[in-house]
Amino acid sequence: INYYVITTFVFQSAIKLALFHTFWWMFSQNSHILFHEMMRKIKYARIAFGHVLFDDT
Repeated sequence: INYYVITTFVFQSAIKLALFHTFWWMFSQNSHILFHEMMRKIKYARIAFGHVLFDDT
């Protein structure tokens, strides 16, 4: 099993989902809520990416 391919696919899918959800928020909510959503997604993306990079299990 190629774990690099799996993690890359999962991470790309997560990015696409986050982008889609962010754009959906942009057209349905005000910019204040959008800003908080974007910052929250960036924070979780950094946590997830760091976990993928540094998790040696």
